[in-house]
Amino acid sequence: MDKPTPKERAKHILDAIQLIRDFVAGLDEATFLTDIKIQSAVQYQFLVIGEAI
Repeated sequence: MDKPTPKERAKHILDAIQLIRDFVAGLDEATFLTDIKIQSAVQYQFLVIGEAI
């Protein structure tokens, strides 16, 4: 598999950021902290961002 270009990496990061924003839109902190599915989804997107850097 070819190494992603800087432009592709930036797109992966921006896409992950948007997903995080979508996942937490309208949630308060208490709801986030009690919803393991949302926490897991957000954590995964941070992993995606970390891999893209």
